[in-house]
Amino acid sequence: MIFQSGVRRIPMDSKYRCRDLRFGPMRRFTVEEADETVYTEEYRALDRDTDPAYDLADLQQEDFFYFAASLWNDVEWQQEAIRTWAPSTISQP
Repeated sequence: MIFQSGVRRIPMDSKYRCRDLRFGPMRRFTVEEADETVYTEEYRALDRDTDPAYDLADLQQEDFFYFAASLWNDVEWQQEAIRTWAPSTISQP
């Protein structure tokens, strides 16, 4: 699996760590290799502080970067996705 932004392509593997953190009205999505930041994106956070029913499931559905960080750091999900979508498991027409 690959995270791509423009021409930059970063493998979504355990060599990299991904974070998506809120600070004030903004969020920062970062990809790090060892302790070095190799990609960062700052963007306006979805402001749902006044909605008592808004939770992390809503955030994952509405915020691509938060969703990507959640999956990137979920090793079990990565392994299952690779098993499911490996060329040998996809039937040809």
